[in-house]
Amino acid sequence: MPRVCWYMTEKCNLNCTYCFAFKRNKHPSYKQLKKIGEILSKQRINEINLIGGEPLLNFATYSVIEDFHEKFNISLSTNGTITPSLKGIGILKKLSRLCISVDTISHDVGMLMRGGNYAINDILNNLERYLNTGLCIEINTVVTTKNFQHLRDLANYISSQCPPLKWRLFQVTFNENVSIEASSWAISISKLKSLASELQNDYKSIDIQVYSSERLNNQYIIVNCYGDIFIPSLNNYQKLGHISDFNFADYQRQ
Repeated sequence: MPRVCWYMTEKCNLNCTYCFAFKRNKHPSYKQLKKIGEILSKQRINEINLIGGEPLLNFATYSVIEDFHEKFNISLSTNGTITPSLKGIGILKKLSRLCISVDTISHDVGMLMRGGNYAINDILNNLERYLNTGLCIEINTVVTTKNFQHLRDLANYISSQCPPLKWRLFQVTFNENVSIEASSWAISISKLKSLASELQNDYKSIDIQVYSSERLNNQYIIVNCYGDIFIPSLNNYQKLGHISDFNFADYQRQ
């Protein structure tokens, strides 16, 4: 079964040029999310990835983790800019994985690609704070022509962390929400795989995985803040229906 990605919010504090997320600048209430979670918990789903927007901007995300982490494995994808309270950290420890988006350790390149409140020092400080809790951490990097030459610097940082981190390199994905500027930054999957192979040889302690646009489009079912279900395609989203009348176990991507 494809992985289920569930939107906690459509708000975000960054403005990534390659972002294809739904953006309506609003948080759903916990009541709305709880209703969706109760339906999801009755489906045969092994893992759900909480996404956004930036999911940690919505305090209801913490309640979702507390209420449903025993129903299925929950991972969460964050841009790393939010510094949770000690109580929040305690709740995040119930996640099966925490995925942190880090495209570069260069502030200038980061601002070019991600804009908004991108502050790499804050992100790295939060990452080290998470590592000290024993959380299972993965680093997600969207690779474009803008950060391609800086990936070895990021690899040096990742390899210095203990325990060794998983590192997922993503080919930039396009749909109707991606900016025209970002669409010119694409690199080929062959070039990305070649670089990943070089980095894996040089940094054997890092588990490096490459995700092509095609691979991503075959892996995910998206549940938005209102219970609508979509699958991503190379150009846009295809709506499959609503969670109230959708059987995840019966779904197979054509």
